[in-house]
Amino acid sequence: MTAYIGTIDTNLELNDGASDNWIKSGNSGDSSSGLDIYYYNKEFPATTFSDVLEGSSSMVEASDVSSLALGEYGIGDIDGVGKDTLYIRMSDDSDPDASDADTISIEQTAHYNLLNYLKTVLEAAGGVTQRYDTSTDNHELIIMLDGYGGTESIYIGFYCYQSVSSDYYNISVGTMKGYTSGNTWENQPGIVYNSFCCHNLAIDYWLSVNAARINGGLKVGTPVYEHFGAGNFLPFAPPSQYPQPLFNCATLVGAPATRYSDIYHYMGWRGGCNQFAIHKNDGNWHNSLCYRPFTSTGRPAEGTYAVLPIYIYDTAKNIYGELDGIYHITGFDNVVENTLVIDGDTYVVIQDVYRTGFDNYIALKLV
Repeated sequence: MTAYIGTIDTNLELNDGASDNWIKSGNSGDSSSGLDIYYYNKEFPATTFSDVLEGSSSMVEASDVSSLALGEYGIGDIDGVGKDTLYIRMSDDSDPDASDADTISIEQTAHYNLLNYLKTVLEAAGGVTQRYDTSTDNHELIIMLDGYGGTESIYIGFYCYQSVSSDYYNISVGTMKGYTSGNTWENQPGIVYNSFCCHNLAIDYWLSVNAARINGGLKVGTPVYEHFGAGNFLPFAPPSQYPQPLFNCATLVGAPATRYSDIYHYMGWRGGCNQFAIHKNDGNWHNSLCYRPFTSTGRPAEGTYAVLPIYIYDTAKNIYGELDGIYHITGFDNVVENTLVIDGDTYVVIQDVYRTGFDNYIALKLV
C-alpha cells in the first residue's frame, strides 16, 4: 500500500527531465535548418488546455505546426500520430526532454489534472491502463489492477464531467466486471458508477493505493471533503467462494449536475445508500449496509483514539467482509485532517463533506 498526499492545481507538466515524452518531428527540417520542432508523444488533451508554458512564460500559438518560430506551439498531426497533439519549438531550439523538469507545461482545470495523477498512482501500483482518452471535454480512464495475488482482473475507471456555466467540475468513479474496447465508458461490462465533486482551481488529496483498490479523500472549495473508492473489499470468504468482492463508493449517486456546495450529498462509506455498492455472487450490484460502532458521543477511552473496522452486511444480517483501509473514528474532540499513528500505522481523519458530528468522520489508512 502506498500513500499520496498533496495538492493538484491547474498546471500539468509535460516533461520531467528524464522520460522521453517528446519526439522530433520528421517534417520540420533538420538542425541546420533551424526548425527543431518536437511533438508530444503521450496522450494530450487537445481540446481542454488553456495555455502552454515554457518556464513561466506563455508560448505563442501558431496555425502551421510545420514551421513554428522560436517560442511557438501549435496543435496538429503532421507525423502520422493518428490524432492531434502538441507541437512546440523551444525558445532556444533545444530538445524539451533535455530541459529541466517542468520546463514545458500546460494549464487546464484541476479535475483533469487529478485524473492524470490517478492514472500515475494506479500504474505505480501495477495497474495496466486499458483506456486513457483526453480527446474530448470528458476525459476518461480505465485501468486494470491484478489484485493481491497478482492473478486477478479488477477494472476501475474515472470519467470527468463538468459545466463552466454551472461551476461544477466532477469525476465519476466506476467499478467494472470486465473491459470491452468498443464500449463507451458507461457501458463497460457490469459497471456501477457514482461520482464525487472536484474543483477547477485546486484540490488537496489523500490517496491510498494498493494492487486491489484505491481509496481517496479530497478537500474541495470552501472547503468540503469528498470521498471515493473502487476495487476489492476484504471478503470473509476465500476466492473460490467469493471470486469478485468488488465495491464502489463516492459522494454523489450516478453522475448528477451537482456542485460541491450542495448540502445533500454525503460519503458512501456510511452505507445503506446509493453511493455505496458491492458486487455479490448473484452477479448483481447491491447497496449494502456498513456497520459502524457509532455512539451518541463516541468519547475516546482515556484520551486514546481507536480506529474500528467497518463491516459490510445486509438487512438479512449476512456479513460479506470489511472495507480495506477505511475505518470509523469518533469525531469527539477530533478535527478533520488530523493525522494519527496507531500501532505503527498512519491514518488521516476526513469528515463527511461539510458535516462535523461525532459520527461524521472516517480514518483513511495511509501507511
